[in-house]
Amino acid sequence: MSGYTITGRQTRALQDAVADLRVRSESRAVLIIDSEGRVMACSPDRADMDPDTVSALAAGTFVAARRLAGMLGETTFRSISHEGEKMSLYMESAGSGFLVLVIFGGETIVGLVRLYTAKLIGEIAPALARVSGQTNPALAGASPFRIDTERPVFPVAEHGAMNDKRYVRSG
Repeated sequence: MSGYTITGRQTRALQDAVADLRVRSESRAVLIIDSEGRVMACSPDRADMDPDTVSALAAGTFVAARRLAGMLGETTFRSISHEGEKMSLYMESAGSGFLVLVIFGGETIVGLVRLYTAKLIGEIAPALARVSGQTNPALAGASPFRIDTERPVFPVAEHGAMNDKRYVRSG
């Protein structure tokens, strides 16, 4: 999946969605990445995190897990969790070719991360399928991107300005 293009509006919608997920799940960072490790949207609160390196390594981890799933008779693993002493990581497939990656500390409840990640994926998976050019009869006639940019995916109280970087990638 090396060739896809997302518009500025689509990028803003994804960026708003990851920022909302980060606040809602009380996480440190949320990224939407493609299967090749390219960042589509990112909302970190740590200046020392390199989103490009993190996303490349996460994509590689997911590819390895997919191979392991096959060896165990599964088609794929939908999600992967890694728990550390101070930081943890949760990755979930957002349709063919995309992942949502959530990085969180020990104070965060993993159930919140999973719940809100699943809600986000439900909102963005059809749109990501359209962006990647996949043909799905259920999406025929659907708008190219279904996230309503006028409302956040997760309504939250005003949380002030966030220091998010904007990432736009095209293949």
